[in-house]
Amino acid sequence: MHSKRFAHQIEILGLTPKDIDNLRTEIKIHRSLDHPNIIRFVDSLQVNSVVYMLLENATNSSVFYYIHAREGLPEKIALRFFYQVALAIQYLHDQRIIHRDLKPENMLLDSDFNIKLCDFGWSCYLPEREMRKSTCGTIEYMCPEILNNQFYDEKADIWALGILLYEFLFGEIIRQSSIPRNIYFRYDESGVWQGDQFSSSLGPGGR
Repeated sequence: MHSKRFAHQIEILGLTPKDIDNLRTEIKIHRSLDHPNIIRFVDSLQVNSVVYMLLENATNSSVFYYIHAREGLPEKIALRFFYQVALAIQYLHDQRIIHRDLKPENMLLDSDFNIKLCDFGWSCYLPEREMRKSTCGTIEYMCPEILNNQFYDEKADIWALGILLYEFLFGEIIRQSSIPRNIYFRYDESGVWQGDQFSSSLGPGGR
């Protein structure tokens, strides 16, 4: 019996040449991946102006809905999810790939509630000892180097893992500003955290 699959479609009319190059890179990267905690890429094809990506179907939606429906997850479940995400990221980094957009919406759950990391639209290859300076991803999960337009490497994903662990446990993001731009002002020029927002959000003993 064949496992169920999901077709993700992308309308390419109106995309810039850079957008199309990024799409090609996404497909190339995703096609090369083979890990139990990464959504499996089956095939892709283009029909007129629509590109279809055929992917493994994760039947239990994304982690996001489970986190925010109950204001955080039980510790045992949170740590299980975190461990599986960390395994997927370790695999990517071993392949010299950085994800650059880790967030609960990009973590699907299969029928057995195992993590399936997805959406490689911001992913890129990062040869050893090279760094990137592109601003990309989701601002709440960006590391200080990206926020301050500095060079960064695969450790940008590690920073996002820390934000995710807190969100898994407490159902909210550490940086809670209603104006995303304000996030920038919580770091000094060297990327060091300023103020007590981090520790105070953890409650008594949070430091």
